Amino acid sequence: MSFYFIGLDKYISLGQMIADHIGQEMIRIHEPDSINMDFEEDDIIYGHFFLPKELFKKGCNIIAPDLNVALRWDNKIYQSERLKGIVPMPKWRAYNSAFEMLKEINLFDKRFVTLPYGNTGYQSIIHEKGTSVGVIYKKLKDINSPVRVSEYFDKDFAVSLHILIGSNDIYVSPIVEQILKDEVEFLGAKYPANIDDCEDKIIEISKKVGEIMRRDGFFGLAGIDLMVKEDQVMFVEVNPRKMGSTVGTSYVMKEFSNITLPAIEYEIMKNGELPFIEPLRDHSLSWSIVQTDESPNSDGGMEGQLFKIGGQLVFKDLDDKIYRFEVDR
Repeated sequence: MSFYFIGLDKYISLGQMIADHIGQEMIRIHEPDSINMDFEEDDIIYGHFFLPKELFKKGCNIIAPDLNVALRWDNKIYQSERLKGIVPMPKWRAYNSAFEMLKEINLFDKRFVTLPYGNTGYQSIIHEKGTSVGVIYKKLKDINSPVRVSEYFDKDFAVSLHILIGSNDIYVSPIVEQILKDEVEFLGAKYPANIDDCEDKIIEISKKVGEIMRRDGFFGLAGIDLMVKEDQVMFVEVNPRKMGSTVGTSYVMKEFSNITLPAIEYEIMKNGELPFIEPLRDHSLSWSIVQTDESPNSDGGMEGQLFKIGGQLVFKDLDDKIYRFEVDR
């Protein structure tokens, strides 16, 4: 058996977490190379994003949701329609194109506008009456794409969490507060989130989302974004893949629960059940992702040895952005 990882440099640590969990060496392969490779029946392939459809025909073990189901749920209009009346969300409307939307958008004071696909706030905008057409086009990029327009929710803060959907169980990860730029662009996260008054509601909504996804044949990891106003919780979107907070949450869990999100994902996808997970009870812990102009320590790379209590994990993505995880106790 061999274990392979496909993904961006900044997600290598997630692959290493599974390698450590199953006691295997991780072999890094790149997407174009993987299509022509011959895999054995007991080989395992893990990726940080959507894996090429050709891999699902190789006959090996894929630690990822069914690609067709995941791609369907990656559409924000589809998921909003599928979850309508099941979880609380701002009122919304879909337009056939951003151009069509522009005929009506200035009738409203403030709206959240997003194209069906994208992440970390990409191709999303908070529209206020009087916003120039040029600004909208620059942010949305594709004026011919369908677009979803939602009522603006005056939130106190936004939160994210991960769900891991098995055939019988749904695990809800620690809940983190998002660090946002201009209310839509994800910069990072911190734990703990200020959720004392609404934690039960957040978990209840997240499990309802997971149950509907499971009915559609989705098994594995997904991320959920929600908005909080006092004790009111609103669903924003589900990401049927890893999120910006996946790495940080996994390192926190590794230190305090002896399990990681990738390890749980492996157990669900390979063995069909959740492992024992020690609850993360240490709410004195605080961590965040912060962009910095400083250079990372090249000796430490992007692996877990840089992460320690009272220390830092710094890693760099392919665009040369540097991220630092601050950990204080």
